[in-house]
Amino acid sequence: MVAAAILAGGRASRLDGREKALLPFGDASIIDHQLAALRKAVGDGEVFVVANHAELYEPFGVRVVADRVSGAGALGGLLTAVAESPATRTIVIACDLPFVTAAFAGFLAEECRGWDVALPRTDDGYHPLCACWSRATLPELERRAATGRRQIIDALSALRVREIGPGEVARFERVAGTLLFNVNTAHEYERALQLNKSYHDR
Repeated sequence: MVAAAILAGGRASRLDGREKALLPFGDASIIDHQLAALRKAVGDGEVFVVANHAELYEPFGVRVVADRVSGAGALGGLLTAVAESPATRTIVIACDLPFVTAAFAGFLAEECRGWDVALPRTDDGYHPLCACWSRATLPELERRAATGRRQIIDALSALRVREIGPGEVARFERVAGTLLFNVNTAHEYERALQLNKSYHDR
């Protein structure tokens, strides 16, 4: 079985504190698009949210869990997602990735079979928050959180990694450069809206 988790615990300081997951995006919000894609990808598996403000996400009909390790940033969110997941493989995505598709999420889950983690690697580097993580990674993530080593990428050297290369990523893109595009700033949000219009015009 496969589950999926959306990490929505960041402070969004570069977006004036606005919750990135709740930003309008097309005819819905970013998290609406993510939930639809992930629910299709996992079938009967659970989709849940990791966030410290449960009241914001409970209206979406999902289980909301708080970070197990406060102050650990993205590592804490990832650790929580893997630990709280009911499945042996968990698709984990950041809440600021509006273009993630069901097809790509499902591909990550399939490619994670027999590996500790399946994650994209593009010219921008690794994308650990758009990846599928095995429960077997939990001890390593917990060790790093306990010792204050918060860089997720550094944990990969201790894990069996299935890299999804640029060519494989490109197969899932209708508009080049959109699949892993993330929204951290107001400028990137405006760019995402423009890309979304282009996406649907095709």
